[in-house]
Amino acid sequence: MDLHGKPLNRNYSLSLIRVISCLAIIVLHTANVSEMLYRDDISLYEQTCSMGTVYIMMWAVPCFLMTSGALILEPSRELPLKKLFKKYVPKALIPLVFFGIVFQIIDEVMDGNEISIDTLKRGIYEICTGKSWAHLWYLYLLLGIYLLLPFYRMIAKGSDEKMLRYLLIVYFVFLSIIQAVKSTGIPIAFNIQVSGIYIFYLFAGYAFSQKIIRINKVASFFIFFVSTAFIAILTYRSYYYEIETFDGILESYASPFVVLQSIGFFSFFYSDVGKETGDKLSLKILNFFDENSFGVYLIHMIFIRIVLRYQEVNLYEKGILGFVFYCLLLFVVTTVLTGILRIPLKFFRKVSAFIIQTQNQDNLKAKTFARTNISGK
Repeated sequence: MDLHGKPLNRNYSLSLIRVISCLAIIVLHTANVSEMLYRDDISLYEQTCSMGTVYIMMWAVPCFLMTSGALILEPSRELPLKKLFKKYVPKALIPLVFFGIVFQIIDEVMDGNEISIDTLKRGIYEICTGKSWAHLWYLYLLLGIYLLLPFYRMIAKGSDEKMLRYLLIVYFVFLSIIQAVKSTGIPIAFNIQVSGIYIFYLFAGYAFSQKIIRINKVASFFIFFVSTAFIAILTYRSYYYEIETFDGILESYASPFVVLQSIGFFSFFYSDVGKETGDKLSLKILNFFDENSFGVYLIHMIFIRIVLRYQEVNLYEKGILGFVFYCLLLFVVTTVLTGILRIPLKFFRKVSAFIIQTQNQDNLKAKTFARTNISGK
C-alpha cells in the first residue's frame, strides 16, 4: 500500500511484502465482517476461528508501515515542504475525502435513500468526525505521518545505529509492553509522550533497510510462528473460557505479539536491492499487484459489504474452501478493477507532466532569450 512512487532501484521484496499484506487485510476484513453479521447464528468454534483469523492477520498493516519507512525515511531522498504538500499530503487527503463521500453515497443507495446535497454534507461530516467506513482510519494515520515526516526524517538521518536501536527499544517498551500490561488491568504510571505504536513500525522498516537490524530467515520464521501461536492460544482462552483480560492485547496493533509477528514477517521476506530472483513475467505480475494494492485497500470493503451484508452471502455455509476462494477472488477482482480505474488517472498524470515540462522549457527559453538581449545591449 506504499504511496510514494517507484524507487530508482526497485526492491521487489518490498513489493512482495505489500502484496501479501494486502491479501491478509482482505482475509482479516472478510472474517471480521462475517463474524459480526452472523455472530448469533454460528457456533463458538466458528466464532473463535473467525476472530482468531482476524487477530492473526493483524501484522499486515504494520508491514505496510514498515515498507513505507524503508522508503520515505531513506536519507538520499529530498523532501522539501513544497514536495510534501504537493505530492505526499494529497495522496492521503484526496482519497480520504473522495472515498468518504463515495462510501456515503453507497450507504444511502443501499439503504434506499435519495441522493441529495445532504448526502454530500453527511459525507463531509463523517469524514471530519471519523465516522465513515472504519478502514479509512489508515488514511488518517498516513496524513498524520506525512505532516510530521520532515521531523521523522531528521531523526532517521541524524541517528547512528546505536541511537536508532535505542529509539526502537524505548518505543517497544513504552508503546507495546507497558500498554499490554495496562490492558490487563495492572496500573502502570510510566509513559512517554507518543500516542501510538505506528511510528515504531515506520522506524523499524527503516532500520531493516539500513541493515541496522538483521535477523536471519530461520530466526525470522521462528519469531513469526511463536508469536502467531501465542495469539491463537490467547484467542482460544479468551472465547472458550470467556477471559476478557486478553482482549486489549488481541485487539491492538501495539500488542507485543503483533510487533513480533510484523518484525518476523518483514525480516523473513525482506532482501537487499538486486538480490531478488524471478523471471521478468513474475516480477511484472508482482509489480502490477503492488501498484494497485492501495486501491485494493480502499475499494475491497465495497464488495465485502455488498456481498456479505446486502446480498446476505453466508460464508460459514461455504466452509473453509469457500472462504479462501472468496478472499482470493476478491483480491484478484479488486486488483484488476483498480488497474482499469487507474488508466485514465495515469493518462491525466502524463498529460499534466508533459504540460508542466513544456511550460518549464518555454520559461527557460524566455529567460535565456532575455539574458541574450541584455548581454547584447
